[in-house]
Amino acid sequence: MSAVPRPPGLVRALLRLRLLGPRRLEVEADLGDIFRTRVAALGVRQARRRFYADVLSLWWRRRPGASATGQTGRGPLLQGWGGDVVFAIRLCRRHPVLMAMAVAGLGVGIGISTAAARPSPSLVRDRLKEELEWPHTVAARWSAPSAPSRWVSP
Repeated sequence: MSAVPRPPGLVRALLRLRLLGPRRLEVEADLGDIFRTRVAALGVRQARRRFYADVLSLWWRRRPGASATGQTGRGPLLQGWGGDVVFAIRLCRRHPVLMAMAVAGLGVGIGISTAAARPSPSLVRDRLKEELEWPHTVAARWSAPSAPSRWVSP
């Protein structure tokens, strides 16, 4: 005779800590029924995993008027850029090789464009030579006006 599987102890403790008000017995009974149904249909391991998710979903705060499925009432974090970041992280986890290739391709592209934009060493050397000779070349091109011959020293 096999023992009847029970939900994990840690999750049962979390369920006891959650303030459920007058519906506590009903919620605990419903979760127990769902757990037993899942054990019969999916196995103990999958049923325990789903029980974790069910109990933890009771701890997530919902805004008033939000549906239980989470389809409405999304916070500002999941709108705009936040939703894009979440989607990108999920995509990276589902297709890690594709993401590694994309990152490598970006790295190679950025490296090539940086190398192409950088001047060659001979051009740098010639430009540096011109800069160092600048005062002499300016003096050769422009002659300073001579001082008036009638300057009187004090």
